[in-house]
Amino acid sequence: MLIALSTRAKRSGFYPGIIIRNGELLHNTPFIHAQPSYFPSLAVMAFLPDGEMAVYENGAITAEELLALGVQNSYSFGPVLIKNGRETQTARYSPNQLQIGEHPRNGIGMYGKNDYLFITVNGRENGIQGVSMGWLTDRFLEKGVQTAFNLDGGGTSVVIFMGEILNKTEKSARTVTSLIRFGTSDRVGAE
Repeated sequence: MLIALSTRAKRSGFYPGIIIRNGELLHNTPFIHAQPSYFPSLAVMAFLPDGEMAVYENGAITAEELLALGVQNSYSFGPVLIKNGRETQTARYSPNQLQIGEHPRNGIGMYGKNDYLFITVNGRENGIQGVSMGWLTDRFLEKGVQTAFNLDGGGTSVVIFMGEILNKTEKSARTVTSLIRFGTSDRVGAE
């Protein structure tokens, strides 16, 4: 089961791309920052009803097409790192230092339907700088995922497994209203 909540609204010139939550189109601004140097690229990651994760470069699909596919939840960030088992052209190179430099990273990869891998790397604290987008792409390639997508890293990313926060940092997490959650367990919240 995948559950996603709302996302941050447009604020001070920030446009979130195509955002669908629980089958409702919340934002449809995919072309605002289409320049190659803009980071994030506003590529789209969508979860299809059959459990597959699909990824699209900015402008490659419309919100209406996603809804027609039955997409209940989509995310705009990027870049797309791996598609059809191969590294994309956008995975390593960008004139933007945020993409190629060492920073906190967070990404999701898919082996197949309902079979996902998350990679989260802390950074900018305790002498740890983070990793490059190329490093993140290499880890997904080594693990053999068929699709991989870069998500927002750093204070935006909190990894919780069975009720325990796994990526504790000195800094507190940013306040966001968007999440990706897989599965359920009777053990979460149990004494």
